[in-house]
Amino acid sequence: VLQPEHSFLGSDTALHVLFLVHRSKQGS
Repeated sequence: VLQPEHSFLGSDTALHVLFLVHRSKQGS
C-alpha cells in the first residue's frame, strides 16, 4: 500500500519544480 504522504510529497515537489520553471521563463 502506497503511503499518502509519499504521494503528497511527490505532487508537491512537481508543483514546486513547475513554479520555479515558470519564474525562470519570466526572467526573474
